[in-house]
Amino acid sequence: MVVQFNIGYKTSYGENLFMRISEFDVQGKEIAKMLLKMQTTDGNVWKADATFNNESIAYIDYSYAVFYNGEEERNEWAVIPHRMAFTCRKALLYITTDIWMDDPVFSFFILQHLPTVFISESCL
Repeated sequence: MVVQFNIGYKTSYGENLFMRISEFDVQGKEIAKMLLKMQTTDGNVWKADATFNNESIAYIDYSYAVFYNGEEERNEWAVIPHRMAFTCRKALLYITTDIWMDDPVFSFFILQHLPTVFISESCL
C-alpha cells in the first residue's frame, strides 16, 4: 500500500522537509522507523510517497522536521504525533494533506489558562 503525504510549509532556499515515521503492529509494538525526504517544486508544498506492508502494520505515527545542510533546524511539536490507522486491508492508496503543528512558545501559559468545563452529575 502507498501513502501520499502532502503538507504546505514555506521553507527557505537550501532547507529540506523530512518525515520521521514509526510503524506499529496491532499490539502497539514499534516494528520499524524511517526518515523520509519530501519533495517540492516551489518551497511551499511538499510531497512524499511511502510504501508499507498493510498485512503487518496497524498504524503509523509521524512528524515533520526541517533540515539544512544535513542538520535538523526545527521540528514539529511532538507531544501528539500525527497518526494514521490502516483500517482497510484491501486499500492500495491513502492520501493525506497535513498541517504543521508548531511548538507553542507559551504552551505552559496556554495550558494554565484553558477554560474550565463543568459537567453536571446528570451527564455522568
